[in-house]
Amino acid sequence: RRWSGRYDPDSIGATVAHDLRVNATLSPFSNHDTITSTLEAVRRSRPRGGGEILDRVFDCPTAAAGPCVRNIPWGEAGAITIRHPLHGLGISWLDGPTLRGDGDKYTLHVQRESFTQSFRAVWDVGNWDAGGIVIPCGESGEPGSAHYQDLAADWQAQRLVPLWYSRKAAQQHMRATQTLEP
Repeated sequence: RRWSGRYDPDSIGATVAHDLRVNATLSPFSNHDTITSTLEAVRRSRPRGGGEILDRVFDCPTAAAGPCVRNIPWGEAGAITIRHPLHGLGISWLDGPTLRGDGDKYTLHVQRESFTQSFRAVWDVGNWDAGGIVIPCGESGEPGSAHYQDLAADWQAQRLVPLWYSRKAAQQHMRATQTLEP
């Protein structure tokens, strides 16, 4: 009842809604009201028995075998690890950081296992130097580079990194250059 409908990291309601959607096979496009009314119906029927879904919703063991509704914040339940393309071959030491749950696959802030937004950007038309961008991991695809995971904290904080547009602003703020030769 108190859940705002947002998949925020501190929300236990988001975890319950997500797990209920999976366990009760609600439509992936079920909105906040549908999920809330389903949960209310489950709560009302609890004293009369209720069956398997109710057991998973209300009596979820810590190490449950199979689907379960977890009573933990969405930041933990919805956490994803950025996986390197070689992860599928068992090379997981190249993986990026683990991002806490903040959004899900049905929200504007898309975040789910093996898929998330590729970037966020805001441009101020007419004042292009005031724009910003952020990506989930880092600019470099080279493990061990200082820029391999350096934007993950900004991504988690939903903070944009300035993206200097004009030549003057770019030259004023540049820290390094790289020249590509044929």
